[in-house]
Amino acid sequence: MNQVMKKIEIYLELIFLKYYRIKFILMKKLLIINPDQFGHRAGYYYYCKYLKSDFIIEYICFDENLPKISLQDINITYLKKGKFKFFNRIKFFSFCLNIINNFDVVIINYNRGCSVFSIFKKKKILLDIRTADVNKKKYKRIFFDFLLKLESNAFKYIMILSENLMKKLDLPSEKCFIVPLGSEMLSASNKSFNELKMLYVGVITQRKIFETILGLKLFKDLYPNIAFTYNIVGFGNDKDISNLKNTINDCDLNNEVIFHGRKNINELSIFFDISNIGICYVPQEEFFQFQPSTKIFEYILSGLLCIATNTVENRLIISEQNGIICEDNPKSFCDSLYILHKKIKMYNSNDIRKTLNNNLWENIVNNSLKPIIKKVI
Repeated sequence: MNQVMKKIEIYLELIFLKYYRIKFILMKKLLIINPDQFGHRAGYYYYCKYLKSDFIIEYICFDENLPKISLQDINITYLKKGKFKFFNRIKFFSFCLNIINNFDVVIINYNRGCSVFSIFKKKKILLDIRTADVNKKKYKRIFFDFLLKLESNAFKYIMILSENLMKKLDLPSEKCFIVPLGSEMLSASNKSFNELKMLYVGVITQRKIFETILGLKLFKDLYPNIAFTYNIVGFGNDKDISNLKNTINDCDLNNEVIFHGRKNINELSIFFDISNIGICYVPQEEFFQFQPSTKIFEYILSGLLCIATNTVENRLIISEQNGIICEDNPKSFCDSLYILHKKIKMYNSNDIRKTLNNNLWENIVNNSLKPIIKKVI
């Protein structure tokens, strides 16, 4: 009897191995071309995480001297950067051009000059557009947005974050697939909504985060008996980082506000666990109006309320159930924080999460991205 059972086990194991060998052979090969180092731009990390069961994935990026983040079954190729941006671009494109024919489908994160890949007329290529130009100088924004549109004309298929961004860039809707932004649940804990525990995660450059500090100074002066903490996790140019730190010192908020610098995706959960309000402070400039913000999804899907500035895209996401909209100035930030403080005990994390449940990365990949890739193939 034992020998019979053993033979059955061996037979089943062989069937199992044969099934997965056949599945592996039949799986399509996906190439992702993105100069940004793997794992330091959340979207692509989660694309890979939830696509790898259906595709054999190769990810090409630059080594930006950031901590290397790995993901099982994802083959990551790092290219070294030199001193000159122009030659780096040529090196990157040349490498990708030499291997592109080995893959069934390709996703290219838009970067200037990528229309060179359109020479592969029969190759299934998805151009992924994640932002319009955000240069402070209007003539540069106009030029680079025009260049983006011009280059996108060379591709048959385009992925884009939102319908508003598609309209802003004047891209043809018949070529575009909407793949929205999302997040993982970076914190599963139920937050305590008794105190104000704020968190900012993201880019410091061009975001005027120092204005939130000025708003907190005003808040502390007006309401000295209301305790708060504010953790800032982010990166940016030296000027903006220095300005932020100086503002914290000048406002005498070193006990309440801590700037932690840059953290990678695996180091963020602790900050989401201890916070109950996320800050999405995007200046109300024309060029930020149609840019969805990843951090809003990270906050809300982790059970935090969100204070977000009044942009077109933010208004589509923020509701009374998950946060509040403010203007991009210290007084409005202060006022919005006080409004949340008055009703904060009404909230609970599970109800907040439910408002954006469709924007979990797994749902986005399974319901949007996978069907698009398969349709293209």
